[in-house]
Amino acid sequence: MKDISFYWNTMSEMFIPTSVWDQSHEFEYGIFEVLEADSILEMMKDIFNNKMGIHRQYIIDPFTYSMQFAFRNSFDEKKDEYKYKFKIKMEKMRMNLTPQICKDINWYR
Repeated sequence: MKDISFYWNTMSEMFIPTSVWDQSHEFEYGIFEVLEADSILEMMKDIFNNKMGIHRQYIIDPFTYSMQFAFRNSFDEKKDEYKYKFKIKMEKMRMNLTPQICKDINWYR
C-alpha cells in the first residue's frame, strides 16, 4: 500500500448553512428544494481545493508499507524453518499532534 495517511481538518464546518438546513429539513427533497444540486457540488469541490476551505493537518504523514504472507503445504519440523510466515516492511511513520488538533479531537469524545 502506498501513501496511506490520516489527517484532521481543524477548520471544519458544515457545507450547508444551518439556516438553509432549518428551513428545508421537512421538505420532501430537503436542501435540494432550496439550493440547486450543482451549487452544492461546487461547494463540496471547492472546500477540498487547497486554495480555500480545508486546512488539513496530517496526524499521520503519508507512508508506504508492503505485506507478505507465506506458508508451506508440506512442513517438517526437523527441516523447515517455518510453516507460516508473515512479514511487514514499512517505512518511517511520522505522527503530528498540535494543540489545535488535540483540542478539536477532545470535542469528539
